[in-house]
Amino acid sequence: MLFPCCFGLQEQKLLDEIDRLNEELRDCDENINRRKSDITALETLIAQSREGLNHYKVERDKLHDERKSLWGKENELTSEIDKLRAEVEKAEKSLDHAIPGVSNPSF
Repeated sequence: MLFPCCFGLQEQKLLDEIDRLNEELRDCDENINRRKSDITALETLIAQSREGLNHYKVERDKLHDERKSLWGKENELTSEIDKLRAEVEKAEKSLDHAIPGVSNPSF
């Protein structure tokens, strides 16, 4: 008669263990669902960040091209200024030679 009593107690322990494991499984499933939700939110954030990054790369490239263009214009203007200065110096020398006796006219 000891056996039915032992089987009942052992059966109850097994049922309790099954209940505990089922509860633990539910907790794990909830945790997995929360993590999936977190992953989805992070994927969305990453996608938005990439879009923003791409926008800034395009803007950077545009500004770089504009800077190169401005450097080219600056070089052209510097060259033109140098050319005009040389012409002024040539004209001043020509004028100095055209007016005898005047070494430094005051205007």
